[in-house]
Amino acid sequence: MINSSLRTTILGFSLALTVACGESDSAKPEAALPNLINGKADTSSVANRGVLEFGSETAIGNRIPEPLKFDAYEVEMAEGGIATLEVSQKGTSRGFDSLLFLYGPKDAQGGFGELIARDDDSGWGPLSRIKDFKVPQTGTYMLVVGTYEGSGFYRVQATCESGDCVPAPSPTVQECVFGGSYYDLVTKGTPATSIVQKTAVTGPSELSETQADQLVDSLVYAGFDDVDSVDKAFQTVDAGEVNVVQVWDASSRRAFEVFEYALGDTSVGAIYAAGTLNKVAVISDLDIYDCKAFVGVERQDCWTDGDCLGDLKCVGVVSQVGSCIDTGLRPEGDQLDCNSSLDCPWTNGLVCAGENFGGGICNPAWMRRHFSQVSEQSISGEVTNIELLSYGLASVHTDVSLDLFIIHPDYSQLRVTLVNPTGTESVIHDQDADAREIYLRREAIMGFPSDEDANGTWTLRIENLNPELSGTVVDFGLEITSRWD
Repeated sequence: MINSSLRTTILGFSLALTVACGESDSAKPEAALPNLINGKADTSSVANRGVLEFGSETAIGNRIPEPLKFDAYEVEMAEGGIATLEVSQKGTSRGFDSLLFLYGPKDAQGGFGELIARDDDSGWGPLSRIKDFKVPQTGTYMLVVGTYEGSGFYRVQATCESGDCVPAPSPTVQECVFGGSYYDLVTKGTPATSIVQKTAVTGPSELSETQADQLVDSLVYAGFDDVDSVDKAFQTVDAGEVNVVQVWDASSRRAFEVFEYALGDTSVGAIYAAGTLNKVAVISDLDIYDCKAFVGVERQDCWTDGDCLGDLKCVGVVSQVGSCIDTGLRPEGDQLDCNSSLDCPWTNGLVCAGENFGGGICNPAWMRRHFSQVSEQSISGEVTNIELLSYGLASVHTDVSLDLFIIHPDYSQLRVTLVNPTGTESVIHDQDADAREIYLRREAIMGFPSDEDANGTWTLRIENLNPELSGTVVDFGLEITSRWD
């Protein structure tokens, strides 16, 4: 074991060694450090697990599946506070030999700088504890959990020993990355998110072990304390059906999973950091509450690169608006072949470009975005044109999916055409005498080549062949996946 006087090492300079030295009865192998690039977690080996708050009630349990994998947590700390960060005995697998690394504070470019503290086994047995850490500067720090070897479950906790460890609340209002409505999130998206996949699940075999635990946890949180298994969970929800949605937060490059289901006359659920039991929001009556995931620096509107922080670039600019994106960051798995977005390492921030056509390649998820009209539009006269601006994408579109809801007394008198920014047209509805409605959700539009402009003005043209009749476009939206040409 490492000598206790050297177990916790505080570093004020760049770390040059990979393991603290000390007297040892049985020397351990050198411990690998987390792989950080420009002070940011490399998603291939370090998973961003969200925010760790102070207090035993907010401790987070998780699992490291194999050696050389690390979990990272962001911890807000105030200058002068005395904090203890540890892997606790409660909730941790027997024999789990942990490592803790602390970086920070976070800089304007989103990096966490140099390693400032680390620990091997100052905690209970082989568990780690960075004890009585005096916070040098107010900000966001990154706590990384690892293990010497093997795998297992652990529980990480932050405790304030003295002083004010938590920074004073920011006077600015933070915006929830998911918006305020589950329905809007999964149908229209939010400016910060990309929907990877939405699936209606009807049995335990369709869920991973972690997803099963998340579902059970969400029901217990909703007040169903008797739900102690995934089988009981499916027996509890209406019709035995659960909506599972994979969401990528392009503003902070984080993956989330949403669980929503009906219980009687209401809709409830929860949102988790992907692969964890870290609950970041809850759903009640389709509204989103208690959000702990906020909009980050990417996907912000811009006109030029100067409007973006750090090295972010303003991409997809049309009509003087684009989006701030780190175009140099290419997630592991980029350019892999795929048939659907779940074939891609989606928790790394990848979606399948070309899945509407049966397959394609994995591209960064920021290249997919949903755009929708703000309000209802009336249909009157012979022709009604509704324009929708897309921006902040890569240069050309690969997949176009349409949301459309039109109310009209006679659908046989309507011809509906979608026109892309290049001017190519695709007929959506053409005087169908058997139609009783026009209601499309994520309808794949196959009439466009996959190499025309993604950014620009899209036009929904509605020809009303009987001008005496009027109607309403209740909803018009597009989900566009793009790539560089």
